[in-house]
Amino acid sequence: MSTEDKIITVPAIRFEREKHACYLGEDRLQSVGTILRNAALAFNPWAKDDITPEARARMERGKTIHETLEHFDNGTLEKCDPLCEPYINGMKEVKKYLGIEKWEAVEEWCASEEKRFWGIVDRGTRTHCFDLKTGTARPSSYRVQVAGYCILRGTLSGGVIYLSEDGQFDIEAITKADFDAFEMALQLAPRGKR
Repeated sequence: MSTEDKIITVPAIRFEREKHACYLGEDRLQSVGTILRNAALAFNPWAKDDITPEARARMERGKTIHETLEHFDNGTLEKCDPLCEPYINGMKEVKKYLGIEKWEAVEEWCASEEKRFWGIVDRGTRTHCFDLKTGTARPSSYRVQVAGYCILRGTLSGGVIYLSEDGQFDIEAITKADFDAFEMALQLAPRGKR
């Protein structure tokens, strides 16, 4: 059999939304968040994943707001919880500020076969990736997370959009240092697990 006659199969990237997982063939790829957590553990093995009940409640509130904003941006919002109205107003102002009518990407799953990782870009344009945050904390790891999403989408710009309960917003842009930090975290990460 000649080289031309051989059939070459390339494993396909598969997203499983229910499991919040991405696979390359049978290998489960690490997410942007997992890569960053593992890098943090590499430098601080005493870091803990303990989540207090208060933190869990904030996470659930953020998840509700996030889902409502997804429906809003996709034009599928039927009924809005009053808790979410200020965040929708903030998102309207963000879009006006950025000069866009519609996001190119809303909760877009992306993966890199070459670098063997994946992530979900909260919002994106042709040239930018953004992550949405509804809390008050602003750790630099949020920017590094967005740098990972930019690498996945092949963009060089983005930031973290902070939406507040009073309808205001702020955008914190990512920097070259954030890209460098993500690349370093990626080098510390194992390349897949079953």
